[in-house]
Amino acid sequence: MTDGEGVIVVGRILEVCASAGCWFVLEELEDGISSQILVDLKPSADFTLPSSVRGRRAVVTGTLYGTPPDRVVHGVGVRLEPET
Repeated sequence: MTDGEGVIVVGRILEVCASAGCWFVLEELEDGISSQILVDLKPSADFTLPSSVRGRRAVVTGTLYGTPPDRVVHGVGVRLEPET
């Protein structure tokens, strides 16, 4: 993945901004390796997430910036998968 590339990432929400819900940390599993990505909703999205979604799996669309381990996705869409 390259800087400024449109991406779709899937993972589990580990942490959500407690004050405004404008960012969250997503744990992604890719090729058997776990990594964390900061998803920032503030620059691009017109919505926030409640802290109650912590632990849920999510599909995020957005634009990728940075390189591992400091990757950030400016999220424009989030789909929460049903709780099991």
